[in-house]
Amino acid sequence: MKLLRAVAFLPQGIHRRDLDGILKDSSAISIAESLCRCSLAYWRDDRLVILSPICMHIMEKYSQDLLYNDELVESIRQHYYPQIFREAERYSKEEHVNLNRVFLFDLAQNVVEAQALWYLCSFTSYLYSHNPQSMSLWPSLACAQSEVELNAFNQAKADAMVWMSRLYGKMYHNRTSLEMIDAAEQFCRYTDGLKAKLADGLCVKGDNHQSLGKIADAETCLQEAHSICQELGDAQEEAFVSINLSDCAMRRGDLSKATALLDLAERHFDPTYQAWTDILLKRAQVALLQGNFDQARNGITCAMESDEEYHGGRKRLEIVHQKANVEAKASTTQAAETVLAEGTTTEILPGQPNFMQFLTSLRGQAYFAGIVEDIDSSRNHAARVLLLASEERSDESYRRSLLISGYIEMFARKYSKARDFLHSALTAIDAENLGITVMAYRALGEVAALEKDTEGAE
Repeated sequence: MKLLRAVAFLPQGIHRRDLDGILKDSSAISIAESLCRCSLAYWRDDRLVILSPICMHIMEKYSQDLLYNDELVESIRQHYYPQIFREAERYSKEEHVNLNRVFLFDLAQNVVEAQALWYLCSFTSYLYSHNPQSMSLWPSLACAQSEVELNAFNQAKADAMVWMSRLYGKMYHNRTSLEMIDAAEQFCRYTDGLKAKLADGLCVKGDNHQSLGKIADAETCLQEAHSICQELGDAQEEAFVSINLSDCAMRRGDLSKATALLDLAERHFDPTYQAWTDILLKRAQVALLQGNFDQARNGITCAMESDEEYHGGRKRLEIVHQKANVEAKASTTQAAETVLAEGTTTEILPGQPNFMQFLTSLRGQAYFAGIVEDIDSSRNHAARVLLLASEERSDESYRRSLLISGYIEMFARKYSKARDFLHSALTAIDAENLGITVMAYRALGEVAALEKDTEGAE
């Protein structure tokens, strides 16, 4: 009965390798096999699951027994929580639905323990890195309260809220991410001892505004975060904020300010830091904006060497994109397409690490193939991008993919089809990103101009 209750409690069922840990019984597998012989449970891809009617019956009959200190819940908690650290990648990919259920149960208690929030924070960071996925925890997290270890609880809650907003930002759920980070910001502002967490939250908020094209809003958030870091005497966090502020300066065209901010940040890092690679890439971007292509290429080469030597090529795809961007600006289109082809040699599927960078490489291939009038190849890439973007369920990614398809039809002189794609990019559900909106209007203007519709183009 304990095993049946555990399987009913966990939506994904229990993997064969986790049975002993949850049941705390050396004969767990034989008990599971006995349940299968009685047709009470069955194996599905090495997971023990039960039929929906049996699950509903067990949950209805025993739900009142699922107290926070219930033996079964404690057994599940003691098995799953430590695994978040021991097998982070596997658990973020294979057990995220089960862990969502366990966290949801813990957050629903009248008094939430700080330890549960620290586990949630760690798990959310692993999801962010390995398998970005939506979670149904935000309402419970935002309302979570405690009467014990109040300082530790507040620190853990603020951290979990910031990481949750980061996770949704990485999935390009920008509106949701901003709502989350606004709530986290308010919690940090009106709770003593959370100034450092407030700075973290403001950085995330600034990143979100940047991704939406709202540069003035982004700078306001980042400058406040910078002031907080100065007040706290945290020089390294101040340096990280300076790197983000350099992006805003570049977007405004103030390249001298961007360079000065990168000079300030560089003093606090060496090549063993990931931030060192970021600084090298941003210096290359400044050189590109100045029209110095050779300097930009050299900077990107240094960034790639540093990333390979110290970080195992973690930023390879991002560096490939910047390398292709240099070749595109230098009007060596074929070289840009060849560089991007390097980024798509290994298939990456939705939910896997670096999927968004992979999708960006595919979009670039589609675009540059269209420029050199290899329309069939271009359309094939674009169709693949639209399919993958729809599977990934990111509105922003899907809008970018529609925009590329519109450009390709414009290159092919199929203006009616181009307009259809571009209007779809404008009217998508999540049309917050001002950058995509501007590009779609510009492309529609180009289509009108090509059709000799001067008034429409204007």
